[in-house]
Formats: sequence, structure tokens, C-alpha cells
Amino acid sequence: MLYLLSLFIIGSNYYTLTYGIYLWKSENNKLGSIGTIIIAVIATVAPILVLFIKK
Repeated sequence: MLYLLSLFIIGSNYYTLTYGIYLWKSENNKLGSIGTIIIAVIATVAPILVLFIKK
């Protein structure tokens, strides 16, 4: 169950990560892109760590 929930969290934050990459490449907005990518990584890693630590 934990792995399925982790996969859902990764899938839901994948869009945010790809939007950050889009900002970097197409819009040439480096600062906004870095901020978006950092938020996407934190929003993915933190809940997954909490899930597996509380196990």
C-alpha cells in the first residue's frame, strides 16, 4: 500500500516538475524554473519520507 501511495505522490508532482523544465527551456525563466523544481522535489520527497519513517 505504501508503494502505491508513493507512486501516486510521484505521479501528482510529476506535472509540477515538468512545468519547471518547460519554464527553463521554453519561457527562459530560470529563477521561476528553479523555484518550481525545488518545490516539486520537496513536495515529493517529504511525504514519501514521512510515510516510510512512520511505517
